[in-house]
Amino acid sequence: MSAGDIDDSEEPASTLYRLRAENREFEDYLKWAWQLKPIKLFFIPYAAGINEEGTMVYISHDITTYFEGIELENALVRHETTEWALRYYLGIGEEYSDDPIGHRISNNAEFDRVRALLDRPNAIDLYEEWIDPQIHTTERTDVKDKPIPRDLALYPYEDDIALLDELQEEMYNDRSMEEWGKIHPEDVEMPPKKEEPDARGKTKVDRSAFIYLDPKPPEDSFAQCGTCRDWVRTGLCVIHGPDVNITAGMSCALYVNGDPSPGGTETYPFVTPTESGLVDREVRCENCRWGGDNCQLFTMLNKEMPDVFALETKISPKGCCNAQQPKTN
Repeated sequence: MSAGDIDDSEEPASTLYRLRAENREFEDYLKWAWQLKPIKLFFIPYAAGINEEGTMVYISHDITTYFEGIELENALVRHETTEWALRYYLGIGEEYSDDPIGHRISNNAEFDRVRALLDRPNAIDLYEEWIDPQIHTTERTDVKDKPIPRDLALYPYEDDIALLDELQEEMYNDRSMEEWGKIHPEDVEMPPKKEEPDARGKTKVDRSAFIYLDPKPPEDSFAQCGTCRDWVRTGLCVIHGPDVNITAGMSCALYVNGDPSPGGTETYPFVTPTESGLVDREVRCENCRWGGDNCQLFTMLNKEMPDVFALETKISPKGCCNAQQPKTN
């Protein structure tokens, strides 16, 4: 329901219980994601949505989530995160308009939370009478000059090409940029930082030379193949080709954070494991001999070659870089 669909049917609770019991990653994600605090800065045509990475839930700034003094936003959070996780981890509901099961399982997660919060026999009837008029209005498809998050997952809008195009266009209007900057200040355009020259007038090397990456959720598997956009869930990699077996726990220097590719995705032998630096181990800073809150390698290079290096040494234990070396026992 929170995705703007008139289909308010729900799957039996046993369906979600079974899927959670059978899939550990799915279960772990839901335990984490169901606690997310939603962001209410943007306009969401279907009232609520989620970002492409499944780490932020958006509730439209014009939707009232209090009912008789009870905050019900978590019901919408559970719907959006469940629907995203069913697609990402289990491939359920990937064909959004033709496969209603994912939506109905998510309705059950949403409605179960409503029943718990309202704690009355007619909880769902009251909820629908209250929230449906907020969602099912023709005005909600008018997104001109409204603030739209640029990372909004767009799968609920795939059947409305006109609305889909308008959403993508409005993601970068002035209001969208203003609201985006409140939660992503690092993306606000700033004057370029003046590079520090050495005594010979040459620019010093910063840590971008090592391709240091700050972590993104889920942080415990960041920088591993299982969170890379080029990993194919059947154990292959888009850029390593069909003859190299790649597990979720591996990593290489060509890692790009994103949703893995579904089974059946074409793969090509663009690089060899040697060329990509493919390894079968944990590669975050917490697993590195130089790691900690500060990188000892960067510190040493700054000290030993101050005319060459100007490296920021503060790091995240869950981050990574291409100089990572495993800890020695």
